[in-house]
Amino acid sequence: MLNKKATIFILIFLFIISIILLYKAKERYEYKYERLKGDYKNLNLAKETSDKEFKKIKKFFIEENKTLSFYSSSSEIKSLGSNKILIEKFSNPLVIYSGQRSSLEYHDEEVYMITGKGDIYVNSSLRPINDQINFLKIRSNLRELVDQDYLNHYQTIFKDIIIKNSKVYVSLTNWKSDTSPFNPGVDNCYFTSIFVANFSDKNFIFDKFFEMQECMPIYTNSAGSILEKFKGNEILLTIGDYASCGKLARNNAQDKNHLAGKIIRINEDTGDYKLVSMGHRNQQGIYYDRTNNIIFSTEHGPKGGDEININQLSIDEGKIKDYGWGNSSYGEHYDLSEEFKKKVYANCPLKKSHSEFNFQEPIKYFVPSIAITQIIKENSFINNKDFIETIYFTSLGYTNKDGRRSFHKIDLRKNNDFFEVVEHEYVVLNDRIRDMIYIKNKNLFVLFLELSGSIAMISLYK
Repeated sequence: MLNKKATIFILIFLFIISIILLYKAKERYEYKYERLKGDYKNLNLAKETSDKEFKKIKKFFIEENKTLSFYSSSSEIKSLGSNKILIEKFSNPLVIYSGQRSSLEYHDEEVYMITGKGDIYVNSSLRPINDQINFLKIRSNLRELVDQDYLNHYQTIFKDIIIKNSKVYVSLTNWKSDTSPFNPGVDNCYFTSIFVANFSDKNFIFDKFFEMQECMPIYTNSAGSILEKFKGNEILLTIGDYASCGKLARNNAQDKNHLAGKIIRINEDTGDYKLVSMGHRNQQGIYYDRTNNIIFSTEHGPKGGDEININQLSIDEGKIKDYGWGNSSYGEHYDLSEEFKKKVYANCPLKKSHSEFNFQEPIKYFVPSIAITQIIKENSFINNKDFIETIYFTSLGYTNKDGRRSFHKIDLRKNNDFFEVVEHEYVVLNDRIRDMIYIKNKNLFVLFLELSGSIAMISLYK
């Protein structure tokens, strides 16, 4: 039988060995992590290392590590029309494994980011230190509020984040079932919902705030679910049509009693909502111009027909404006079987005019589509001419052609109650741009690029 001293010696020895093994494992993970973060251009190494060890690397640096670092990957000067802009990128390819999409919010001098899997991070300055930008992870119960099998299957269910009136709002495509565990191959109930938490520097404790009552049978990217701060004690929410036209042959966007294909305003105190507009397909960007009481929104068309829409709330105030989907669109439905195609076009005919059928015309549409995303009206980034309003917007897309994967600028002139496009310029970023914010006191746009897992900062080059 071992005496007391021998037992203590063995325990100390085993402890030292454990520390050495942990250090060696961390050293190995750090080595591969260093190689991975340098592969931001094509992620080949990330694909090659998607094994058991890579899962451990991801777990250590994404889930367990409290700091998420983006490393300087490029800096270039490009032309946006007659102006020069500086584009600085900071990348971390592992971010895409925390849910490929991420959305941004700016609040009280800090930048917040939520990933598709619901991890929330904050950065206090966007000032690079040793060529890297560090985001700190905020503790939250967000993942605990959704079904884990559902979250792990789709990984991009969380869509947006805003902070208003000391509250944090997060939107998502949610799932529920009364009878069975999650199974993507059976009938399901998908719906847009919002969680809310009291704002805190250290911990967000979320609870249910709003949820769409209709069940949509298909998980789709056409869910909208983008948030925006509105006037008073209200917020705005976009709800896409959940592919109800193209895959279900149902024109839910034209049904006032169905929330699919709508923009709504929600009371922060009660959770009650009112319709703002209808006839939308998949609104991936929304901006409220407080000065002029205007809502700017963007939406994906089907095959062609992306739109930029304007809702001048002071005109016909209180009226629920209709933007036409799925009766009118400058795009076409995706390829369908002949039999189903007849049914789809019977219910969603996609007429090639909006105004002729008493719908709101977009101020601009895109054929082919550019996969348009966030939109911001900002007249200060580049000095404006008189009577010009300037909007900036971004795009996704699977190629760099025709304005996809780009940062766009459009100048607008108002004639009576109508806006007309004066000039449209864009610069290609060669990455899918999911979201964008503008920081006024820095005169800086901050973008999230989802292919490379990058934060991009765009400033005016002088």
